[in-house]
Amino acid sequence: MAEEATKKKFDLLDMSGTYTGWQMNRARWQTLILCVAVYFLCVLIVPYMGLTVPKAGMALGLVFATIVLWVSNVFTVYWGGLVLAVGGCLLGLFSFSQVQSTAGSSNMLQMFGFYIVAEGALSTNVGKRIGYFCIYKFNQNMSLMVLSMFVATMVLSIFCSNIASTVVMCGIAAGLLKEVEETDPVRGKLLGKSMVIMIAMGAMLGGIVLPSSSPGQNTIALNALAAANNGVTIEFGQWAVYGMPSALILLVPTWLIYIKLLKLPKGGVDVDQAMFKKKLDDIGPITGAEVRWVLTVVLMVVTMITGMLPTNVAATTFAVIATFPMVGSVNIVNYFKAPPFGQLLQMCFNGLIGVLFINYGIDKWMAGVLVPMLQSLSPFMLMIVCALTVQFINAMFPNANSGIITICVTIFAPVIFGLGLNPLVILAPQILNSGLQQILGVQMNMYITYKYGYWEINEPILPGVLSCIMWCVVTSIVVWFLYPMTNLSLYV
Repeated sequence: MAEEATKKKFDLLDMSGTYTGWQMNRARWQTLILCVAVYFLCVLIVPYMGLTVPKAGMALGLVFATIVLWVSNVFTVYWGGLVLAVGGCLLGLFSFSQVQSTAGSSNMLQMFGFYIVAEGALSTNVGKRIGYFCIYKFNQNMSLMVLSMFVATMVLSIFCSNIASTVVMCGIAAGLLKEVEETDPVRGKLLGKSMVIMIAMGAMLGGIVLPSSSPGQNTIALNALAAANNGVTIEFGQWAVYGMPSALILLVPTWLIYIKLLKLPKGGVDVDQAMFKKKLDDIGPITGAEVRWVLTVVLMVVTMITGMLPTNVAATTFAVIATFPMVGSVNIVNYFKAPPFGQLLQMCFNGLIGVLFINYGIDKWMAGVLVPMLQSLSPFMLMIVCALTVQFINAMFPNANSGIITICVTIFAPVIFGLGLNPLVILAPQILNSGLQQILGVQMNMYITYKYGYWEINEPILPGVLSCIMWCVVTSIVVWFLYPMTNLSLYV
């Protein structure tokens, strides 16, 4: 496209955004203008709001301008993080050495290691094997078939990214749904609606089990907590104590909510069972690569839960093992053709918000505003409020989860500490729920399934709201009763 443009005319300025990939339409221009307006508004009014630290208005203005970029959905959130880093340096809010220090102290390498290990679920036949087995075994009952695909996606997502799990399992389900629609279009459509939406839900539910289950989102949330809590965050084993029981408790109620509200018919479907048995057989016997990958994941998780290796060390160590000749199962050459640079950038730069809040007294100022409002709540109710807050904001601003949890943790951590409570306990449900995006059909994990044409964009809203509330309450209950097992104190 860029070469074609140069043949037509000479443009000193690329006003259309042809060369950068940002086609500058009205929405993008409006977003940029709004960013500038928000920045200068903060510069003007913040000194009159009780925040008198020099440059505090500039710091808060830069943060809010970045939030506008994140939630606009017209620019990628990863570019917003880069703008935050560069803008802070140019405005003199922090030095470039602080940017390097923040990036270096982030969990970027941990996330990178998780991504490399997770790639094995796609480079081997593990995902396909799980999916075809579930279809073959449960096709005589649609409710159980949906449940089996929901569970299968959840299991896959524990060891793989949410997006990748959704894509793999939807691809497997597509063949089944096509055959069902050929014999019974009405039931096939209803089955397809429940199945693809529940696949997305399974990926999100699996994503809360371990920090490595949704490596980008979970690691960004933990990194934000560390940045706002003097470098202390929830450890791998502590997360597992909360995440595993939460997922098991939520599994059946979530399934029931969706099959009831999406009106899944009872009974089975008329499909060629032998065809799916053949597809399972065509994959062949379990290969050494699959066994090696499963062993790699199990050993990685065991070493992190037991504390044999620090999480960062374990993630990078098993990334080497997963790509090492003889014992590995991930093609490192192919992987490096398209690594997740965007999320790595987000990981590096999101911590700068914490730097701005601390350096310019914004954290103490916001704590002074919020503590009187929240101090009447019990610790348990405070957990639920914090968890629901991140879910509410995620629903208002789709596909900006990583930026939203960074802001929420940065704001709430000093408030919780100011109330004499431990952020590692009170904010655990909020962090567990930070990657959920089930309410709106335009949210990424849900939208992946939309292209299959089985549901309307507004249909996930009601079951999404109910499941959202349930997940926040259940994770809060689990954390409330199990935090003593993590050797954490409720009070500081």
